[in-house]
Amino acid sequence: MVVDVESKQVDAHKLSQDISLLREKLEDFSNVESNSSQLQEKVAELSSNILELQEERSNIGVGLEPLFRRVKSLENSLQNFSGQIEKKLIIMLIRNSKSMKISTSLQKTRS
Repeated sequence: MVVDVESKQVDAHKLSQDISLLREKLEDFSNVESNSSQLQEKVAELSSNILELQEERSNIGVGLEPLFRRVKSLENSLQNFSGQIEKKLIIMLIRNSKSMKISTSLQKTRS
């Protein structure tokens, strides 16, 4: 803005306000520029973090598969083991009941 001092009377207060407003706008623009570069840095950092997390997630997925298979195998072994225990208990009960029958038979024959 060019002011012809000789032909117009200058309003110093208005001119001071205009200068202050221009300074504020320049400062805002400067802040936007620096904020833009900060945002770009943050976006780059977040992108890097996302890639790391995706890699970790894929590694965890690979690492968990053998673990799940092992757990399933242990579950099957436990079921088989409990089945074997039941069979042994039944056999033991049958033997005990047979021996009790024999024992009572012998007692009856002795009496």
